[in-house]
Amino acid sequence: MIKNKSDTIVMVLFDEIGLAEISPHNSLKVLHSLLEHPKVSVIGLSNWSLDASKMNRTITLSRPDPDEDDLRESADSINDHINENNPEKNVFIKENYLNELVKGYLSYLRS
Repeated sequence: MIKNKSDTIVMVLFDEIGLAEISPHNSLKVLHSLLEHPKVSVIGLSNWSLDASKMNRTITLSRPDPDEDDLRESADSINDHINENNPEKNVFIKENYLNELVKGYLSYLRS
């Protein structure tokens, strides 16, 4: 429970901010001045880099594309969670589908 203003952290989250970046209306131009000396934290999530005038006002965290092992581990973890109450189905999916799913996804990305 918030007791006073000092307990409050204000943040603005832009999910898929890159979509606004490609807008023909240049809708992110308003961020230039707001990112100079922000009064609130701004977090922008995107699958690609924004233009340099916005990027040089930020801290950028980039992650490389996942490799086959990363994808297999993620798929394995998701499958374990979804089928935690059905161990037979969990094993069946791991043995019959996950490797092919990972290979198919990587093939799609490379094409």
